Amino acid sequence: MILETLFTVALPALLPAIMDGVKTVLAKVTGASVAEPKTVEDLIKLKTADIAHIKALAELDKPYGDIAPWVANFRSSIRYFAVSGILLFYLFAVVFVPEAISPERMTFLETLAGQALFFLIGDRAYLHIKQK
Repeated sequence: MILETLFTVALPALLPAIMDGVKTVLAKVTGASVAEPKTVEDLIKLKTADIAHIKALAELDKPYGDIAPWVANFRSSIRYFAVSGILLFYLFAVVFVPEAISPERMTFLETLAGQALFFLIGDRAYLHIKQK
């Protein structure tokens, strides 16, 4: 039960890497190339678009006006507090009280924990794997 549940949580974090691997294998088998920039100019345009996207996201997250440093620090770390709380609650529920939670609520907790786990490690691990 616990192993199945942990697999259900880990699978969403690994799914992007698995899908990328399948795409790469299919590209090698069929001979069709994966969408990649063909020239240096295309690569520069792609990187410029990525930078513009990151700048837009940073602008959305920037606080307006003068705020206290502790508020800025708390505001920037609240996502990690929330995700840590979700994962701790999920682990507590699975280890200590699995029989007290209905299957529907357990499914909801598994989905929520999977999303939280992907937020923490999935995207960064996938980018690290892809760079190697």
